[in-house]
Amino acid sequence: MTGVLLFCTAEDAKPLIRKVMHNTNDKGELLHSSFYLIQGNDLPDDSDELKSRLTQEETFTSVFIGASEQNCRDWMLEKQKQVNYVEINIFAIADAESVKDNTLLVQFYYPEFDPPLSPMEFPGYGILPPRTNAWYSYRIQHDQFDDLHAALCYLAPDIRYPIYFGRKAELTDEQGIFDVARADGIIAGKEPFTPPA
Repeated sequence: MTGVLLFCTAEDAKPLIRKVMHNTNDKGELLHSSFYLIQGNDLPDDSDELKSRLTQEETFTSVFIGASEQNCRDWMLEKQKQVNYVEINIFAIADAESVKDNTLLVQFYYPEFDPPLSPMEFPGYGILPPRTNAWYSYRIQHDQFDDLHAALCYLAPDIRYPIYFGRKAELTDEQGIFDVARADGIIAGKEPFTPPA
């Protein structure tokens, strides 16, 4: 089973990590989350060696405490293809900001393909995504991760690109939090979609 890597870069964010990775079913049984918690510098050969769930009291360590967003990006690009259980080009960070607002900082990488893909141009927006070999950041409420993940990784480009790249600034509030629910509502037709002239 593939999972999304989750980094903890702030000691104070550990309670949020526990919350994010503490999914239970109707019987109260602890389920696997969408995430694999990265605690060390290397990816093990087997995903069973990584934590994919945590109890509310469980302790853990992270060598990424104090790491920057760019440190995590560089590590991800270096390591992500070494194993087959990692969802590539996307990961999440619980950082110092996460402590204040219960958010995750999601990083999405748009590579340059070989052979190159024809750029997709969208009326009113131009070419989307605007850059290749580039990271795109989305700070989101932690409970909206699965919806963001599905949209960024599995929706057809002609549906997701205008919303998640073209309207990213519009859908991000003054605190820097991207509104995944509203983005999904626009895609579902709950809000009129009119590209800029």
